[in-house]
Parts: sequence; structure tokens; C-alpha cells
Amino acid sequence: MYAVRVQSRKVLTNYGHGLGWIYIMMTTCDYGRVKIGLSINNPIKRLSNLKTADPFLVMHAAYFIPTNVAGFSLRDIEKKLHESFKDFRIFFFDDEDEVNVPSEWFFINAYGSDEIIDKAFNSIGFRVFQCGPRDDNPSSAVYKHYAEDLVYDLEEVNWVLGDSYFNR
Repeated sequence: MYAVRVQSRKVLTNYGHGLGWIYIMMTTCDYGRVKIGLSINNPIKRLSNLKTADPFLVMHAAYFIPTNVAGFSLRDIEKKLHESFKDFRIFFFDDEDEVNVPSEWFFINAYGSDEIIDKAFNSIGFRVFQCGPRDDNPSSAVYKHYAEDLVYDLEEVNWVLGDSYFNR
């Protein structure tokens, strides 16, 4: 009997030097909202930390921000994106009067949310490229990745003869 060994996946940890990442997460319980946040580490690691609060949370897209982005901190970029969507911000349940710190969740349809975020990046002076970074990094470049771009295979699929593999 032949069995297929499931591919092991590992989160990329040495992606390159940069300010960090801006990510879009969504929950499969409600496709009408997304979380726009930041992480200095690979956003897949951030996702694993946040899944304790929402087990249905998934990564939609993440934007790598190189160190040469002129004059902006990662927090500045996140704040500008949040301001772009201030009319769609979701406030915490116990803060209906909107007097406390707002959440990082927005009423934005998860499908196509990366295209909306791309436009928001453009409106604040950034150019969005698919994957990267590249050797010719313009100072206004950010690099969009999807979840599958942020992991790699540790092993190829192995075909194993017999059931003894599962009894190890």
C-alpha cells in the first residue's frame, strides 16, 4: 500500500531587511470585514498569535515595506491606511460612542480588499508591486504577497511503501 506524506510547511523568517509588514486578515465567519495591521515579523506568525482570539482568522494579503521607504515609519503607514478607511472602521462592542481607541477592523469586503488597499497605498504615494523586493527598489515601493508566498516547503511529497510509516 502506498501512502502520501503531507508536505511540511515552514514560515519564512529571513525574508530580508525592511521596516516590516502591513497585512490584511479576514475571518471566514464574516467576509464583510477585514483587519488591517502591522507586524515587524512575517505576518503568518502574527496570524498564528491572533488565531487564539478568532480560530477562523486567515491571512488575505501582506505588504512588505522596505527600509528605504522615504520618511515613513511602519506605524505612520498603518495610520495613514487606517485614516483612508475611517468611515468604515469598526468600533469595539463596548465603545458604541466611539470615544476610546478604535479597532483595526473595517467594514470592507474581504474579496478584493487587497485591490482596495493597493489603491489606498497609491493615494498616499506608494507603488505596489507583486512580490519582491527587487534590486531596483524605488523609495516608494511596497511589495504585495499572498499567504502562500510567505511559507515554503520543508519536504517534497514522499511516497512511502507500507503502513510502517504511520507506526513510527
